[in-house]
Amino acid sequence: MPNSYPDPRPSRTRTALLSATRDVVQRSGGEQVTVRDIARTAGVTRVTFYQYFQDRDDAILQCGLDMLAAAMDASVSGRPRGLRPGMSSLLDELATNATFHERLFGGPTGVAATMSLVDLLAYEFAWVVDAAPTTLRFAAGGAVSVFVQWLMDRGRQPAADVVAEVVEAISAVAGPGLHEPTAPDNASPPAWLRPS
Repeated sequence: MPNSYPDPRPSRTRTALLSATRDVVQRSGGEQVTVRDIARTAGVTRVTFYQYFQDRDDAILQCGLDMLAAAMDASVSGRPRGLRPGMSSLLDELATNATFHERLFGGPTGVAATMSLVDLLAYEFAWVVDAAPTTLRFAAGGAVSVFVQWLMDRGRQPAADVVAEVVEAISAVAGPGLHEPTAPDNASPPAWLRPS
């Protein structure tokens, strides 16, 4: 009789590689990060690394997106979705791992990271803003632009002030379409907005 339990080793290896990617980028300041450094830190070979990622930049992108999504998910754990909690958690993540995120958004992965974060924020905004998909993405794009500039300026402005300004701007764009979250945390967003 075959074993019906999934093998946990691939998940552990991927997690170790993502953790190593974060650590190596943070330690090096984002400069001269190599696949060899990431693999060595994770305790695997380069061949194993390439079983999970196309290249160093793919690992950095996937690591960054996982970190940002985890920050957004943590903001809604046990609470209703909303603009302020999600954006506050996102800025906390950007500040906590600033060196990593500066490399993520300022390096070769910048465009892909920005577009993915726009999609992630548009997904979150859909819970609290009744607006067309284009409007949600427009608002999310503006928020991401402000957040990345805040990151690159090393958070000279208090995070709470940045969040308040972005919420005010989204309120102006959404108008009467802004409301308190009504969907449960496990509800599905519209199909066009589901992250891939």
